[in-house]
Amino acid sequence: MNPPRRRRDSGFALLLVFAMAAIVGIMLYLELPRASFEAERAREEVLIRRGERVQARHQALLPQVPALSALHRRAREHQQHPLPPPAL
Repeated sequence: MNPPRRRRDSGFALLLVFAMAAIVGIMLYLELPRASFEAERAREEVLIRRGERVQARHQALLPQVPALSALHRRAREHQQHPLPPPAL
């Protein structure tokens, strides 16, 4: 009994599967920066919405408490001019 002869195209299907996997891997690698950028942008949007809600709550509370409003105004002025000019 003779051993079965190998055909010339044996292994072609496996090579094709490897080639397709490599192409898919390269495409995913190229999309990775875009996906991470979009995820970061979504996190930023969530933080912006949260900040807007906090700001709206503060705006609703500040007119009711005059001392807090004055304190907030002084803090804002201090942020604009935190240090006196240097003496020469």
